[in-house]
Amino acid sequence: MNVADSVQGPDNLRRLGKAVARSKLEVISFNTNPLSADGLREFLSGLSEVDEDSTSDVDTSRTHARSRWRHSITQTKGHCLKQLHLSSCPLGLDGARLIADFISHPERSANLNVLTLNDCELGLRGLNIVTRAAEIWNFTLLIMETHLNFSVATELDPYQRIMPGQGISPELQNELDELIDDEQMIDQGFSFQTKTKIDRSRYRRPAFPIDRKKRSITNLLQVLTSGHGDDPYIQAARREGIRRGLRHHLSTRESEVIKRNTLMREAGQKTALQ
Repeated sequence: MNVADSVQGPDNLRRLGKAVARSKLEVISFNTNPLSADGLREFLSGLSEVDEDSTSDVDTSRTHARSRWRHSITQTKGHCLKQLHLSSCPLGLDGARLIADFISHPERSANLNVLTLNDCELGLRGLNIVTRAAEIWNFTLLIMETHLNFSVATELDPYQRIMPGQGISPELQNELDELIDDEQMIDQGFSFQTKTKIDRSRYRRPAFPIDRKKRSITNLLQVLTSGHGDDPYIQAARREGIRRGLRHHLSTRESEVIKRNTLMREAGQKTALQ
């Protein structure tokens, strides 16, 4: 389903989210629409309201145990959205936070396999937020696109090179501190919107082959400034500058997330067939 411009507006977007959930629609595209972070918030809120409604009308009497069991199997996820396309929407950093909260929720994003965020003005900080959320808390995404999230001006800006023992400018240090703060919030399982932990108590955490410490921004900065590490992305960061090096770093992390999730899916399918 491709969303027309006429759908824009907070109330309309919330109603659209509800409609998508209730109709069991699997694909929706906002590509090239002027969807802002506020609009995305309303759409995801509408999409999630069905999650909450789906458990509110369950008959709790003992005589309806079979009905309640069937309901728990078929209705817990609320929506069937498998593909969410947001390319060329001006989402910015606030939009990245909304996406991170959504893909971190084990129930609301349980069916999501494809997420496109090309040309969404996420910037380095937004890219790190989305990548870290997928890395730590999402095990369903099989395709995630995040190309062209820097302006031409940013591409042409000078990048500070990092050499062992070399100081970092105050401006760059502030930017790196923000990246680390974002990362710590995600690692601890907090929502950017509510500042509370996302409840994952009902779900068993799958095997986690990605080393979260090794892939963290904090660890990368320590390796950069200490002179250790022979990873090609670390070498690129030293040679081309920290921001560009971090973009290389995020790129390889995204590919590892997709590889891990694909392997987990294939293993599950193999087990089911057996």
